[in-house]
Amino acid sequence: MTETRSRPTIDGIDSTQPVSTAVVFAIAETTGTDPLELPPLYDAIDPDSLDALFASLDPESASAAQLSFTLAGCDVVVDGAGRVTVSGPDPTVESEVAE
Repeated sequence: MTETRSRPTIDGIDSTQPVSTAVVFAIAETTGTDPLELPPLYDAIDPDSLDALFASLDPESASAAQLSFTLAGCDVVVDGAGRVTVSGPDPTVESEVAE
């Protein structure tokens, strides 16, 4: 029997929480791994640059902004609305975090 985890959505990320933190927690949730056991985010992308990029978007450019990368076997997409979507190594597992 194959276990399929539902696609959890977490609404209302604290606006003081950096995007990089949301990414780490979304990957941890998707993979069922403690965030401290994941590879460092900087193995895939500079966390400070990630935070600065999405913090600096104006409303007009935010709708077109999207960044994707891979970490811990997961495909991660961050969009200008602050949504973080993580597709796990198992294609039936996907997690989305909305700001």
